[in-house]
Amino acid sequence: MARDASTSDHLLGDADADPERPDDDRPRDDRFGLCYIVFLLAGAGTMFPWNVFITERAYFDVRLFAPPFTPALADSFESVFGVVYLLTNACAQYAMVVTGVANRLSPGAMLTAPLFAMAVLLALTGCITYARRMSGDATMAITLVTLMTLGVLTALVQAGSFALASVLPPVYNQAIMSGQAVAGIATAVIALLSTAAGRSGDDDASDEEADAIAAQAAAYFFTSALAVFGCAASTRFLERIPFYAAAAARAAQLSGPNRRGMGSAPSHHRLDSDATTVPLLDPWGDGDGDETAEEDDGEDEDDGEAAGTAGDGRWFYRLAVALTFTVTLCVFPAVTSSVCSAANGATSPPCLRRPERGTSRLLGDLFVPTLFLVFNVGDLCGRAFANVYPRTTTTTTSSTTTGATTSLTTGAAPGGRSVFACALARFALVPPLWACNVVVPGRWRFPRFLAGTDVAPALLVAALAFTNGHLASVCMMYGPSRLVPRERAEEGVKMSFACIAGLGAGSVASFALYSLLQS
Repeated sequence: MARDASTSDHLLGDADADPERPDDDRPRDDRFGLCYIVFLLAGAGTMFPWNVFITERAYFDVRLFAPPFTPALADSFESVFGVVYLLTNACAQYAMVVTGVANRLSPGAMLTAPLFAMAVLLALTGCITYARRMSGDATMAITLVTLMTLGVLTALVQAGSFALASVLPPVYNQAIMSGQAVAGIATAVIALLSTAAGRSGDDDASDEEADAIAAQAAAYFFTSALAVFGCAASTRFLERIPFYAAAAARAAQLSGPNRRGMGSAPSHHRLDSDATTVPLLDPWGDGDGDETAEEDDGEDEDDGEAAGTAGDGRWFYRLAVALTFTVTLCVFPAVTSSVCSAANGATSPPCLRRPERGTSRLLGDLFVPTLFLVFNVGDLCGRAFANVYPRTTTTTTSSTTTGATTSLTTGAAPGGRSVFACALARFALVPPLWACNVVVPGRWRFPRFLAGTDVAPALLVAALAFTNGHLASVCMMYGPSRLVPRERAEEGVKMSFACIAGLGAGSVASFALYSLLQS
């Protein structure tokens, strides 16, 4: 017999409980979405600190130029911040891949503790804003040390969250991706509001204005610290959620006695070795999930072959997610932050506060922050859409020979090669963005045949953002789920490293291309 159910049910155990075991209370769905919410908040907490540092430009524009300071660092502090943070993050994630430390730590050590530490660092940065007489060099040194520490902590949370979520249905990896986009939207809104409330002139800030900027920055850092603290507190309850506890126990049982990374579960959630169980997830219908010892040898051989095929395709998912972020970073934010409204008339950065035609600041200095907001909203929509398409369906069947019950999740989920091809096709969005009204100090060499319209950059940024969020989420959701359960957590860590590798490659490509296209 067969029975269909939506993936929103998030089945973890046997869909048909053993009638001989009335006390079988294993959870089969995420009640109230608690597990989803925890991973959503973990994703938001992961990216919140970095987004805070790259959006608080007004504060660093003032503090990093307080004498004595180093012009080479102060003039390009955003690039310096990015290189230090991404390099530290990439090294830390690579170390986690090599050592496999994520498989040996508890959820508290991978999520709660580093998120609390990140909140403390944000609060300490807020305290430093009151040291008004600190030199630019001292501020730069403290900030770089903070960013290096945040890079390591972020790597731990990012790799740990994907490792933990990978033993669950793919929607929980999507929750992490959506949380990261939520953090981006929050900081983009703050940047837009800060610009709208900024001073009207371009002269050097007076002492009163510098004090006002420092006070605003302090409030920003303290509020952000409180938000990350809340995210950290939510992850403290992950192991107490029955749905996650059952999945962790099942993953630990399948992975052997030495695996501790999934944490521990209460005894009434541990799965008996002689119980009829089903795969956590098999989105391809090829049986590469975990089978019970009760299934016959023929079935095991077929499943092993399918699992090998799924394992061979993991590289396409890693390359696809890396390429997705590489393409995005080629133009965002280096190029998009230099695009002014067609009505602005600026010949050198920044965009004029008021446009030449009309009086709306939306076409003036608010145009770039608005594009940032469009990107982050589009990115979130793309990540959320990954939970709608590709859509999968869970089917539960009973074997006529062994009496075992098996659940397979089938549907239109794309293969690794298809996702990689889509990621490669996104390069088509790059030249049109170069052709918008890009304003640089010198001459922009690329033909600006779209410089006369504001609709084109808005639509292109929205398309870039939506495809970025959707493809990245699909990769993170379905890459680990194709593997057997004992390999999913480790693959989650490797996929997380692929994300950082793509960001790093995109940053380098962006710097090179941006330099070549201007003179």
